Amino acid sequence: HVRTSMMEAGIFSGVGVEIFFTCLVAFAFYATLLDRRSPPLGGLIVGLAQTAVVLFGFRLTGGAANPARWLGTVVWEMTLTQTTNPLADHTVYWVGPIVGALLGGFLYVFVMQPPEEDGRPERR
Repeated sequence: HVRTSMMEAGIFSGVGVEIFFTCLVAFAFYATLLDRRSPPLGGLIVGLAQTAVVLFGFRLTGGAANPARWLGTVVWEMTLTQTTNPLADHTVYWVGPIVGALLGGFLYVFVMQPPEEDGRPERR
């Protein structure tokens, strides 16, 4: 029972970390790429946010913040003969990024985004 409860705590904390990191990247995406009022360097800001997530989160969860990034490494690990079960922690990398992206979008659109003003030129 001790091993099971430790593994569950690890999965829950891993999901929480992935939610937080993906929320940051999604928030940067909404704030810089989707908002017409933002300066035209959105790709740089989102890239820096993803870089920060990978640098700070690598020691905690692998810093994926993206299920596809996790899946690529798991496919590689499955080709190795010494790997026990690379799919054991898949919940962290599916639930965390999906919930984090939804939360980041919700926070920006409904909480942080100021109302649009009439008469401002559109950014193209």
